[in-house]
Amino acid sequence: MATRRPTPQQRTLPSAFLKAWLDHLGVKQNQLARSIGVTNPTVSKYVSGKSGIDMGTAIAIAEALGISDTALFSMPPKEDGRKAQPPKPTPAQIALQELERLDPERQKRAVKTFIAIMRAEAADDET
Repeated sequence: MATRRPTPQQRTLPSAFLKAWLDHLGVKQNQLARSIGVTNPTVSKYVSGKSGIDMGTAIAIAEALGISDTALFSMPPKEDGRKAQPPKPTPAQIALQELERLDPERQKRAVKTFIAIMRAEAADDET
């Protein structure tokens, strides 16, 4: 049975990042719960990693914390005050993000085209 890749909406925010940002900003779990309209036990499950955080919820959390959604997917700044920079996506990550935005049929065509190009380039390199 083939394993399907999660869609962007199904990917989850690592709980360690959420906990680190709450600690860094001094935000209590119950404050976050009120801000995003969920219960305290729900936020507790997010922080402990017992419940996944989908992308829509992650965006709501970032807005409630006053940080960018990309920053939420990294650790907060260190205690020495250095500003945290979200990691720049690699070209492969950018390509994958673009591919995931396509419908399944276009994804198949894009992958076939990519493979054909790679094979042609490999053949050119051999000559």
